[in-house]
Amino acid sequence: MEFDVTRKTEQELREKIGGMNPGTDFRVACEIELDRRKRWKDFWTKGIVAWVALLIALASLIWQIVKELL
Repeated sequence: MEFDVTRKTEQELREKIGGMNPGTDFRVACEIELDRRKRWKDFWTKGIVAWVALLIALASLIWQIVKELL
């Protein structure tokens, strides 16, 4: 049996998890969806930080080259 929990808000998912037995398939689906959302959010947060750090390093390198040429 497959459950579509992708359209539910995090609050709705947490309410469903709180009111069900641990072995309920729908509860497991809700937990998996919450975990997936957390990992997706973490991925983008870390990705943005990495890109910003890369841009800063690249700008610093370009600045060093320009300073040497002048």
